[in-house]
Amino acid sequence: MVDESGEGSVVDLAERETQVAKREEMVNRKIKAYALKMKQLEAREIELSSGASTEPAAEAQAGGVVSREDREGLVRAISGLCEMVDMNVHLDGVDDLSAVIQDASNRISAVLDEKREMDGRLSDISGAEEEVRRVLKVLDNLLGQLSSEVIDKFSKSEDFALYERVLDRMKI
Repeated sequence: MVDESGEGSVVDLAERETQVAKREEMVNRKIKAYALKMKQLEAREIELSSGASTEPAAEAQAGGVVSREDREGLVRAISGLCEMVDMNVHLDGVDDLSAVIQDASNRISAVLDEKREMDGRLSDISGAEEEVRRVLKVLDNLLGQLSSEVIDKFSKSEDFALYERVLDRMKI
């Protein structure tokens, strides 16, 4: 039972890692798209503020006319977004890991409860086995007090082989 749940947890954890990696990849693509869009918007803003043509600025898209301050602001914005994404991915991973740990803890608790129950049953069985030994010893002594004729008849019956096996098994 523990092995199966352990395998299931490992598979679940691997699936969650894959999901987190996919989410991270998607967020990185969005950040890149956002950065490109920011460059385009800033280039368009510069173009409009300088009174230039209203068509998209090819120079700005190619990395041409973008002020240093604008680039630094964009870098700060993108860095902030990256940190937020990393933190969210990390927190999602912590939540996932926390759920896995809680699940494992619950399973361990259930296994320990089952072990305690089995130990109790084993103790009961051991006590009952000792009582059966005592009864068999009494019956064996009573059998010895029967007449030779009855003992001889019993020793030749099929039940006698069973009787011997039980006594051997109970170490009497």
